[in-house]
Amino acid sequence: MAVEAKCGRAKISSGLVWFCEKYNFKGVQVVKDLKREQTVGRIDLVDAERFLKELYI
Repeated sequence: MAVEAKCGRAKISSGLVWFCEKYNFKGVQVVKDLKREQTVGRIDLVDAERFLKELYI
């Protein structure tokens, strides 16, 4: 799984898309204060607070 973090960009990063396609990974873009979560292909766009609360360490 590839994870990328953004401060406020609600558009999926082209670099993350390229990386996930090249290596056949599932991707997650974590965004602070995201208004609407979505999935595009194999990449999830998720709110940072929810992602961190669900993270198992």
